[in-house]
Amino acid sequence: MSAQRRMRWGLVLIVVVIAAGGAAMMWAPLLDWARLIHDLVLSWGAWGVLGYILLFALWNLFLPPSPLQALAGFIYGVTGGLLITYAGATLALIGAVVAMRALSREGLEAMLQRRPMLRAIDRAVAASGWKAVILLRLCNLVPSTVANLALG
Repeated sequence: MSAQRRMRWGLVLIVVVIAAGGAAMMWAPLLDWARLIHDLVLSWGAWGVLGYILLFALWNLFLPPSPLQALAGFIYGVTGGLLITYAGATLALIGAVVAMRALSREGLEAMLQRRPMLRAIDRAVAASGWKAVILLRLCNLVPSTVANLALG
């Protein structure tokens, strides 16, 4: 499968997951979802922590993590919720980078050639990657999920 075709299928998958999540959020009230997740996680006992981390990571790949961050604090307390959301966000970051690497850079080369601003950003990240990552993390204008996908 060509790089462009993999890129297209990856983008289609992202759109489908976002649409499904958005539809689920509209048709089922957020409070009901929160109760469902709360009861499910607590019924799993110690495995619920791992389940919540995985749920948070998957959610964070496609949707803003704020609702699950608040729910983690409610279920596990401030310290436990902070640790769980940190672990989930780290797992989401790794997943985003791996997914973008799997989609291949070749598919992005043509787009980088057509847009000088993106090409300049690409060169800056290649030259000083760690500085770019820190600046993107400090910038609240770029959502972390978008930054993770872009840096992948």
